[in-house]
Amino acid sequence: MQEKLKEYALIAEIVGAVAIVLSLIFVGIQVKQGAEETAVNTEAIRGQVRESMMNADLEVIKYIAEYMPEDDRTTSNTELFYEILKRTRENFWVQYQNGLLDEDTYTSYISIFIDEIQKRPSFKTRWDGETNNSVVPTFKDEIDSRLRGLDGN
Repeated sequence: MQEKLKEYALIAEIVGAVAIVLSLIFVGIQVKQGAEETAVNTEAIRGQVRESMMNADLEVIKYIAEYMPEDDRTTSNTELFYEILKRTRENFWVQYQNGLLDEDTYTSYISIFIDEIQKRPSFKTRWDGETNNSVVPTFKDEIDSRLRGLDGN
């Protein structure tokens, strides 16, 4: 009888150890999922902040356009249009890089910016003058690459 009890105790010990291991695996999976959810939530908050900042930029641009002297309006409205396109497309690029925009949507929006740069010499000149301080450097690299691809270079 005592041998049977020792056997049962050994089996119970093994079952207990397996249960502990399974519990730890389960807890590990939960921690990983929690970390992933936190990362997604953090990126969503960053996206909202970027969106808010872009909207503030656009409001400033609209304000400038509204209160600009009459003799400056034609040239300046074109320049303001460029700034609006640049800022919104840069924001869309960041959202795309972070997985918040799918490729088709991103491409449809970025194509408008590329087309305007190609159509308007003043836009091309302004774009070529953009620096790493005025736009995200990797966004500039991508647009430059797309423009080179269209030029056949």
